[in-house]
Amino acid sequence: LEFLDIPGFDEIMGHWYDPCPDVYWRESKMASSVAHYAGSRNDVALVEHFAATGWRTGLSEMKHMTDWTTVMGINQIVPCGLDTQSPPVWEVTPDIWLNGKNPQWPYFRAYQTAANRMTMLMRGGCHVAPAIVLDTTESEWAKAGTNLAWDHPAGDDLWRACQAMSQAHVDFDLIPYGVFADAARTAFDRDRIRIGKEDYRVVVLPGVEFIPAAVVERLKEFYDAGGIVVALNRLPTASCNGQDDGRVRAAVDGIWDAGGSTRG
Repeated sequence: LEFLDIPGFDEIMGHWYDPCPDVYWRESKMASSVAHYAGSRNDVALVEHFAATGWRTGLSEMKHMTDWTTVMGINQIVPCGLDTQSPPVWEVTPDIWLNGKNPQWPYFRAYQTAANRMTMLMRGGCHVAPAIVLDTTESEWAKAGTNLAWDHPAGDDLWRACQAMSQAHVDFDLIPYGVFADAARTAFDRDRIRIGKEDYRVVVLPGVEFIPAAVVERLKEFYDAGGIVVALNRLPTASCNGQDDGRVRAAVDGIWDAGGSTRG
């Protein structure tokens, strides 16, 4: 996403009625996090809203969906719900116009005014988040191997970590392994992490079995500098490439062995 003009995603909010927890808790943060650490102008992150929600979606549901993604840091909305053909041909949209026949259409402006106000207030300024959650997708790829039927490529532990942080009202950004391991992009200043204009104090590692050795060694470097490193559920035991397991175990033991401090 960081190579797009504006980081964004398509919020298939059919999940609003039949929730997919990975989409619900992780997807919005993925886009807004890129806007933060990659330096999107005014922290702009985009969502295409209301796709595939159907005619059951009215203005109240649209407002609830917008509230959710705004809380997650999304501040530019492209509404998917205007079919200009008569009769409409794509009935999975919440056709909010219906050639002027939708009884809610006269009130759409009220929704749009509220959405414009909320997203405007979320642009620019100074984003403050105390923590990063490492995006463990690469670990899940290593775990899945050649099993193309793997059900959770983003990993249950990843969305559960996002859920726990959100419900605790602790703001965070999702940071890919490659960004965290790159010393040119991620700098440690004693117990602080600086990525772009962002300043973090804590790293959260969702439970994984596999991890790139360079990533866990950077975690050890941050820990040694005085930083706080939190691992959830289980510790990694092997490398993603299968060739650096010893390096992974050495770094893990250096943070979380029996003699480790409570910062790990």
